[in-house]
Amino acid sequence: MDPIVDTAELPKSPEFSLDKASIVEKLHKRIASSKPADVLCLDVDGTVYTKEQKSEGTWTKIGNNEKASEQLKQKSIPHILVSGRPDWNNESDEEMQKLGLSKADVIICAAGRTIYWRNTAGELVLDRKFQDMMNNQAITYTTEDGKRIETNFDAFKIRDLVNQQVQKNPIKGIEQVKVDNPNDPKSAFTTLDVNNMSFDKLQEVIRGIRTSISGVKVEFSEDLERVSENTFSGWIQIVPQKGGKDGSLRYILETIAKKINPYNEPHKNPVASVVGDGSIDIWMLAMGQGDKDPYNLKQFGLGNLTPHARAKLEKVVGALSNKREDGMRRAHLQIIEQKGDNGVLQVINFLQ
Repeated sequence: MDPIVDTAELPKSPEFSLDKASIVEKLHKRIASSKPADVLCLDVDGTVYTKEQKSEGTWTKIGNNEKASEQLKQKSIPHILVSGRPDWNNESDEEMQKLGLSKADVIICAAGRTIYWRNTAGELVLDRKFQDMMNNQAITYTTEDGKRIETNFDAFKIRDLVNQQVQKNPIKGIEQVKVDNPNDPKSAFTTLDVNNMSFDKLQEVIRGIRTSISGVKVEFSEDLERVSENTFSGWIQIVPQKGGKDGSLRYILETIAKKINPYNEPHKNPVASVVGDGSIDIWMLAMGQGDKDPYNLKQFGLGNLTPHARAKLEKVVGALSNKREDGMRRAHLQIIEQKGDNGVLQVINFLQ
């Protein structure tokens, strides 16, 4: 039995106000200086830093983003961190600062399940509107006796449903089905710990989840210490369908576009440069934009793309970048040679 948590007892963040969001302040400053409304959007693990195994077998994080941070400050460019990590807190900020990266203006975490905005006082503020949208996402599943059930997104119910499937048909490589953020049901999501599973089997497992539970988005993220060309080790993450890295990033860009560009002037559209390296970044790097979207996108895969992510993205680079028919989504997608923090700095150098 999972503990019943009184969410009223959980720490409360300040009330969110877009007027006090640091990202808006910086973008207004850029627009006033006749510069594009550039926003840098970074994956964290494998992008802000890479991992290196020492001779004794231990792993260490490699990343020095001090030059990148200097450029961001000088150019007044806000940045968004887009992470699959379960949550974000002061310790997470401190970790980024040790890697030389200044505090992000917006944090997407929990694989696109949760958003925090930073206000001009430096505080992280939970986006309760987005959280409510995630929690009100309808999911539908079928019980063992054939009854079709519709309810709101429930990470615990999804965990139980997936566990039932795994127990009926044991799948080699699935080590655990769990709930991340279990003490805060409003931010909880379902995760499968996976070890050494073939990519064919991985896709089969994902298809099975999508078939049995509608209204969810299923993404997967490699463990940087166990990356392989032939097998997958890491995490399968199940979040509301409107979430995920791509859905949450689109929500943020649309939100700030309404604030900084209420009259929809093309030269004031937010211009997001999106950078990533892993399989969980694929949809974010290839999500593209439509003719009516109030933002522009430039997307960059790093030189340390995981083998699976590289194989997928290389196939779509040309197709996404070519001129499309009206109404079709398109993307500026480029794979660059630089890895990790060096790649981040190169992308920043592209900006004014």
